[in-house]
Amino acid sequence: MQLSQLRAFVVAAQEKSFTRAAEKLYITQPTVTFRIHELETELGYPLFDRIGRSVELTQEGQRLLYHVEQALRLLDDGLKEVNRSKRSARHLALACIPVFGFYYLPALFSFIKSRGLPLDITLKTRRSSEEVLRFMKDGAANVGILNVNLVSLPRNFRALTLLEDTSCFVRGAAFPLPGEEPLPLRNLQEIPMVAYERGHPYWKMVEGFFATNNLRPDIIIEVDNFEIVKLLLTRGAGISVLPRIAIANELAAGTLAEIRTEPPLVERRKMCAVYPARKDLPEAVRMFLEALGGFLSQNPGIPG
Repeated sequence: MQLSQLRAFVVAAQEKSFTRAAEKLYITQPTVTFRIHELETELGYPLFDRIGRSVELTQEGQRLLYHVEQALRLLDDGLKEVNRSKRSARHLALACIPVFGFYYLPALFSFIKSRGLPLDITLKTRRSSEEVLRFMKDGAANVGILNVNLVSLPRNFRALTLLEDTSCFVRGAAFPLPGEEPLPLRNLQEIPMVAYERGHPYWKMVEGFFATNNLRPDIIIEVDNFEIVKLLLTRGAGISVLPRIAIANELAAGTLAEIRTEPPLVERRKMCAVYPARKDLPEAVRMFLEALGGFLSQNPGIPG
């Protein structure tokens, strides 16, 4: 007895026609007839009375139909539950700071796709590392990508280092500087500066560097997006301070240029994948971390 025979029996009973049953099952009418004939042969009694082009259930068929419908319904429910479980096991809720989503994730995602990993990823970007960590504490994400230098990581989380990035003073390639490089820091006060969002932890770090060196930059505009900062610099708006991961392509292409200063800007950030410190990690988290390990072995620096 096969499932295909039982499904053909149920649909034919509902439609009272082998032809219409074939249409609903997307098979031919002779195939329906054959399957039901095989089922009747195995059972040892007829299930249908053939009346012209229509069919009617025999008494045996009527008694059998209820139980077969129940069995198929239970089987379908079980298969749906198994499929939901498989999808849940593959689902990864990922939260990250925007710089990761813009400049790191595309290369990582291409690597994951090239390996054929069955991951179903939902990505949520948060404004800051603190918000990413809070998102994880609330159970809204399985893995968080953040700057661990800006947060106090609880003991129940572990961190896998992805990248140690630095920032630098930067300008449009054609923007003139007031003197030769390395440029004394005090000279930066004479140049218009494009600031990143000043309430953001990243720019607070920059402001700390300014305060330490008694600098009062001439900020002409403040924006909340690195891409807009870069666009303004290429249009000659002035200078800024940006993380290298955000400007790697522009530095390589020569559309932006680093400004060497004396003393230099010393600032390091450690971008990490943070995940729960537990042995029984969900399959999706384990798979993602293994993919990260493979990716890091091929891309130890800023991914191209």
